[in-house]
Amino acid sequence: MRTMRVTQERLLFELADFQFLTVSQAMRLIGLSSTAISDNLSRLAKEKNPTVACQDYMNNGRWGRNESIYYLTAAGVKVLEQRGLSADQIKFPKGRRVAFTSDYHHRIWTVDVFIALKLYAKAEGHELEYFSYYFQQNAGSNRHNKGGKHLSDNRIDVGAMGMGYVVPDGVFMLRREGDKPIFGLVEQHNGDDTSRAMKQIEAHCVALSKGAASLAFDAKHEGEYVGNRVFFSFELENYMRYAMHRFAKSAAFEDFGHCFLFRSAQSIREGNFEDEWVYANGAPFTLR
Repeated sequence: MRTMRVTQERLLFELADFQFLTVSQAMRLIGLSSTAISDNLSRLAKEKNPTVACQDYMNNGRWGRNESIYYLTAAGVKVLEQRGLSADQIKFPKGRRVAFTSDYHHRIWTVDVFIALKLYAKAEGHELEYFSYYFQQNAGSNRHNKGGKHLSDNRIDVGAMGMGYVVPDGVFMLRREGDKPIFGLVEQHNGDDTSRAMKQIEAHCVALSKGAASLAFDAKHEGEYVGNRVFFSFELENYMRYAMHRFAKSAAFEDFGHCFLFRSAQSIREGNFEDEWVYANGAPFTLR
């Protein structure tokens, strides 16, 4: 078995959980300085048989320089399997190339949601039973894999009203001792297209009316199906307010108001998962 520093081993386990991490994201998870994180990731990436790979990005005029993305290699997966993880517990890119320049921030901020969620679960003694991303594709075991196609693990088939399926950006199950679990779908909304957000909300309402997510993920508590909530994270807070206003004023959505929660992506990155979520009418939501 390959020997490595405790921090390096921890980084491999965190990458298995999150698939892609930047240095700043790894800092939040592990609690070390950027220098320490960068040094250990660099060592893992420069080994003779690297366990970690890195994708660098050019400067972005809007956001400045995008952070590099780190992820597991096949050698890294093997090391983790030797340390007791099974194949289905390890997230890593299956293709030879990793390039998501077109949706860089969308992916990074989706990961941010789950970093905050994992830290919350750990602090409260809850169990984050699973979470999955829209960009995960496991062709061999995907429950929706038809005709050999690579389909997102998050795909939820819905046959009503001419809508074939929904693919939320994230799906999770948070188990809480002595309380009902929280079964959540996550949508990371980037940009200023409020109409697109409303179309997503409408699609989720259709799925909610059929219990489609609960059935697709077999989300149960004490033998009964658990309904889901939809956690909307917005890049731009003013457009989040527009979407909330339209949602709250629409009679078509009045039966689903308790199922949708809203928050800015920045507040998630800088705060705690349990804080600042609100309903469309502005009323606060608490996980406790």
